[in-house]
Amino acid sequence: IGNLNEYIYYPKNRGSNIFSKILRLFEFLKVMKNNYRHLVKETGKPDLAHVHVLTRMGYIALRLKKKHNLNYVVTEHWSRYLPYPATYRGILRT
Repeated sequence: IGNLNEYIYYPKNRGSNIFSKILRLFEFLKVMKNNYRHLVKETGKPDLAHVHVLTRMGYIALRLKKKHNLNYVVTEHWSRYLPYPATYRGILRT
């Protein structure tokens, strides 16, 4: 869309057991790697990555920074990370 490239990924429903979750994670990482390669091939290296979700996509942006020296910005919109109401119970809270 104009100067914006959008890639949408819908994971396959593989169930909810631990094996399925691990399989989905590896599938996700493979798709993100292939999408980045396709993006660079089609349009060149991006100037930056702007992500709106801290966990998975934030991790991808951090990997891109380390591997390809790509700057990134995270705009997090989830209020569960705030001290109040403090409802987030995951291990990746800083």
